[in-house]
Amino acid sequence: MKSRIINLLKVVISLSLIAYLLYRYWDEIIHFVTTVTTDDIHFPFLFLSAFLHVTGLIISAVRWKALLKLQGVNPTINHLNGSLLIGIFLNNFLPSSIGGDTYRAYDAAKMKNSSWPKSITVILVERGTGVIGLFCFVLLALFLGFRLIDFYTILVVMIVLFVLLSVFFILLLNPKMLKPFRFLFKIRFMQKMKNKLKSMVNAFSALGNKKVLALVIFLSFLMEFNVILHYYLVALALKIDISFIAFLFMVPIVLLVAMIPISIGGIGVRENTTTYFLVAFGVAASQAAIFPLLVLLQLLLVSIVGGIIFLIRRPKIEKIQKEAP
Repeated sequence: MKSRIINLLKVVISLSLIAYLLYRYWDEIIHFVTTVTTDDIHFPFLFLSAFLHVTGLIISAVRWKALLKLQGVNPTINHLNGSLLIGIFLNNFLPSSIGGDTYRAYDAAKMKNSSWPKSITVILVERGTGVIGLFCFVLLALFLGFRLIDFYTILVVMIVLFVLLSVFFILLLNPKMLKPFRFLFKIRFMQKMKNKLKSMVNAFSALGNKKVLALVIFLSFLMEFNVILHYYLVALALKIDISFIAFLFMVPIVLLVAMIPISIGGIGVRENTTTYFLVAFGVAASQAAIFPLLVLLQLLLVSIVGGIIFLIRRPKIEKIQKEAP
């Protein structure tokens, strides 16, 4: 019951934020839609930006496959791509207790030589390396933003993020360093953090192949860069005249903010944050509002493909929920 209420609130927040964006820039959006011509859109860049969803899937599938192979599991890239698409669909269209990661863990657990512990370990490592890649790009983004935001504000944020990232790496390499701080984990909130960190540490330790982990971290960086490039190509398609450096600054922060678990798949939060930055960069309000909606449309179309694959495979959500540990 509690999870249903939380999911409902997330849906309401996502819809409300999208409605707010439309309301605030309605006149500009209508003007753009009614006056836009084929000369106003560079279609090759638009198609290329859509194609980057494919490259993103391939990168994610290769990363997932490399981790599964360490566990003695060897699925095909095509099968993993299908599971990733289903995960995107579940995250964006089915706000329930089963999310994309839960389905992917379930799907991997059914594979030959696999199990729930193995598949969950892989998902944890994959998510962990993804967070590492994103945090590094956020640090780069803040460094690039010195001229846009108050110097001392950015410096403080960079120091905090750097310390957190350093502590994260140190604890992964030597979790025994947590022992002097055991008293802190008696607090309920800290206990939850400890359990999550412990799960992450155990997951990294269970794999133990530094070469593969290095490859996975590299692929995580490549994945983040792929998203930045996707945003930049959408901007080129709309003939938005700002530099690639601006997107190196903007996109990592947008992705980080979108991770705040208050909406469905970051929908609403991501679009409003993107519009805010584009307007701050001097982009016309009409283009600034249309841009994130176009990015969202592409994502929803990808999600629909995942929904079709979900129907073809016909997995039962009740069974997934029941079997999930």
